[in-house]
Amino acid sequence: MSLNYEQAGVNVAAGNEAVSRIAPLVKATQDQNVLGDLGGFAAAYALPKVKHPVLLSATDASARNCYWRLSATSMKPSALI
Repeated sequence: MSLNYEQAGVNVAAGNEAVSRIAPLVKATQDQNVLGDLGGFAAAYALPKVKHPVLLSATDASARNCYWRLSATSMKPSALI
């Protein structure tokens, strides 16, 4: 049996509301090195002084998935994970 988010105890509407409330605060911390936007499973930040300049940060295994996706692009990050 598979569960959906609601059955697992996740309130998607409350999560969306929280994201909309923090969005202006998040936007205020961004600079030209931030890759992407609020809402992904990981954050990507360009490191201009590094040969393959992408730093990923996540709180779960999703960062590994982002690493593999970036590896397939021209960015070719080295040893992110």
